Amino acid sequence: MTYRAIIIDDEKWVVRSLVSTIRDQQYFNIIGEAYDGISGMEMIEELKPELAFVDIRIPGMSGLDILNAANTKKLDTLFIVISGYAEFAYAKRQCTITPSVTV
Repeated sequence: MTYRAIIIDDEKWVVRSLVSTIRDQQYFNIIGEAYDGISGMEMIEELKPELAFVDIRIPGMSGLDILNAANTKKLDTLFIVISGYAEFAYAKRQCTITPSVTV
């Protein structure tokens, strides 16, 4: 099975690096890239990817807000949250506040 995936991160070098790495994997087809949370959420709703790589802290709408919105809208997209190490505690704390999100 090939998963249709999108990448949402405000750092273009991170997006390019992920695209380069993932492109070589037979299980993923990158169908979109977004550089802010609002565009990313719109892309998820429009393209309905099976998988989204999303940064926690991005302009417009945080990555965790995207996860919560997708959950509220009952979207089937799976998420891989990407972040710097220092933000892991933030993500874990948010997941205890929002039970539908798991780290």
